[in-house]
Amino acid sequence: MRMELFQAIDWYLDDPLEPVENPGDIAVKIETQGLGISVFIEDGTCIGCGGILYWGEKEAEAWIRINRKGLEYKKEGIRGIWKGWRIIARSCRDMDIICWVDSDWIEAQRLVRWLGFNFGKEMRKLNNKTYNIWEYKHGNHVDDLGNGSICRGTDATGSDDEVASQRPSRHS
Repeated sequence: MRMELFQAIDWYLDDPLEPVENPGDIAVKIETQGLGISVFIEDGTCIGCGGILYWGEKEAEAWIRINRKGLEYKKEGIRGIWKGWRIIARSCRDMDIICWVDSDWIEAQRLVRWLGFNFGKEMRKLNNKTYNIWEYKHGNHVDDLGNGSICRGTDATGSDDEVASQRPSRHS
């Protein structure tokens, strides 16, 4: 398993857990106006990606996309999410970051809570689903990232950050 900086092509996963009906130019917008990490398995398949989209100097929205094949790599996927989020949280230490989570998707709620997000009061309806806002304020827990027991094997010193933040080319 390897991590690379997000590129727009990574958005278009085969069989995503949460399809987006009309993504428009969101993938390019995320690549050019955000920061993201993609996770690949040995055969070169992208099984997930996530990151933030900047709204301004102090605000951003977190996002994540995972495909069904990624569920076969739960342990490695969680480790990839943790490492990627550590890079993003450290890079955006002074920002307020929000994310929208399906109110019926308990696993996603556990994940964002584990990453340090706090449940917010705002909600919105989209495609007949209710989403709740979760907030990550000014580097919540950023100094503890990498020390979580769920991600044994990650490095609290950040030594893997340099490798994950290099931008290799995609292999067709």
